[in-house]
Amino acid sequence: MKTLRLFIAALVIVPFVSCSAQTSGKEVQTDGNNSDKIEAYYFQAGTQGWMGILLVSAVYMIVTVSGMLLLVYLGNKGVRAIRSHFLDHHEKLLSGMVLILLGVFALIINL
Repeated sequence: MKTLRLFIAALVIVPFVSCSAQTSGKEVQTDGNNSDKIEAYYFQAGTQGWMGILLVSAVYMIVTVSGMLLLVYLGNKGVRAIRSHFLDHHEKLLSGMVLILLGVFALIINL
């Protein structure tokens, strides 16, 4: 049971604090996402059968959805803290200015 708890803790903690992998002084090239780490978890869980794979999937889903919900909550809390009186009265003007600036920027960089 202790091993199972350590395995779950590793699944939760490692993706957030992982560093670049190194072997014999040479850096391992990755494509910049966490898919290589997740594949290693699934490979290890595969030795435990379908229950291991289901456990990894459940923990990964819970951590991912919890992280998304936390970020949305914090973003919503931050937006509510902004005094939006100015934005309420000038939203069309600001939207127009942003569109014009984006058009000029696209023209400059030849999009």
